[in-house]
Amino acid sequence: MITRSRFRHVLAAGLLGAATVVTAAAREAADALVMDDVLVVGRVGTRGRAPLHRDAVVAQLVAGTWETPSAGDVIELPDGRTVTWTEVEANDRGRIVAPERGGYALWTVDVSEPRVMLLHARGHGVVYTNGRPRPGDPYANGWARLPVQLHAGRNEFLFQCSRGPVAARLVEPPADVFLELREPTLADLVIGEDWAVRGGVVVVNATAEPIDDLVIRAGGGPLPVRETTVPVVPPLSLRKVPFWYGGAVPPDLDRVELRLELTRPVDGVPTIVHAAERRVNARRPDALHKRTFISDVDGSVQYFAVRPMRPARDDDHAHERPALFLTLHGASVEGRRQASVYRAKTWGHVVAPTNRRPFGFDWEDWGRLDAMEVLDHAERIFGTDPDRTFLTGHSMGGHGTWHLGVTFPGRWAAIGPSAGWRSFWSYSGAARYEDASEIETLLMRPTNPSDTVR
Repeated sequence: MITRSRFRHVLAAGLLGAATVVTAAAREAADALVMDDVLVVGRVGTRGRAPLHRDAVVAQLVAGTWETPSAGDVIELPDGRTVTWTEVEANDRGRIVAPERGGYALWTVDVSEPRVMLLHARGHGVVYTNGRPRPGDPYANGWARLPVQLHAGRNEFLFQCSRGPVAARLVEPPADVFLELREPTLADLVIGEDWAVRGGVVVVNATAEPIDDLVIRAGGGPLPVRETTVPVVPPLSLRKVPFWYGGAVPPDLDRVELRLELTRPVDGVPTIVHAAERRVNARRPDALHKRTFISDVDGSVQYFAVRPMRPARDDDHAHERPALFLTLHGASVEGRRQASVYRAKTWGHVVAPTNRRPFGFDWEDWGRLDAMEVLDHAERIFGTDPDRTFLTGHSMGGHGTWHLGVTFPGRWAAIGPSAGWRSFWSYSGAARYEDASEIETLLMRPTNPSDTVR
């Protein structure tokens, strides 16, 4: 028997005098379809990191042999194991806790007519919506709400379980196109700097057509309104887009309410289709702060944090160019938290890239490029001495320190790695190929740059 979702109706209201006020979150919850019973199956592929992904369910999807399972159906694996699909209900927190890492949870949803809804799921590596792969949220940040097209009848959501419990619900989109402020990228406004800066905000297109006529207007308080044309947002997708904001900030302010308006022409007249507000910090030049830049990798907005130098009053070396300490964060830490653990130095600036979200790419690949981009920006902004550039990091950042250190040895006066693993293979216990064939040797070659000793 294929499990089906049940509607959960949640009512949340507060009293203001004699009137009842229903919050937006309560309205969303009242119309939500919540994953409460599913079919699950245990691990069907390899564990740990490997250059080649092996997974029995993905093999069926790729080959076109996937058929919706029933409770009790068995998958036979190449290593001789068998795993069985079983029925599981969500716990009182709305989470499916049974799937082991590398397993799957199948949720089926019946609707009477086609509709677009937002899939808000956590804890999965990828989800196949009616067979189509969509990105997951393995670290359960809750940042992405993906627009999905439901067709009349049964719809399948197949979640690959990567790190623990999985939760999911479908909600009505607030508009056909809207701003999603769960994960903005915003620079702090530095007092004394009166130029505009770049921000990044997610725009969601909950329609079946591409949208190419959007404009973001950003301003508020002492900040002038600045307009930015939004690049095309593909259908049933979200895109994080750059926008301009900022200007001179009075020295007595510590924050500014930034209003964002998403507009598009209606009968030739710019019309607001969605608006939101976000608080932006104002910081002194010598205080911990965040700066943004446009990445040459993909044109996205990225940020780095700075703990500026505070020279001693009796500093005999004030005439020298300052040093720069590039510090790489560990998993889940992010750049601002990394920079915040340092005291201000008297002879150099502490700079912390963020490696594209808290976990990033282990400071390899895009992470490596991100770190070196930040280094270049910081050297230019602060006029630091290239002969006094130091590299350090902890845990994932410790591996990054080894990785950047051995890849670009001429850029550093010294490196200080802490608690960093040595290779792609050693981090998560994946087994190297024994007596590797020519094909296996070829597959191993892309892992060589992360092998510190090699």
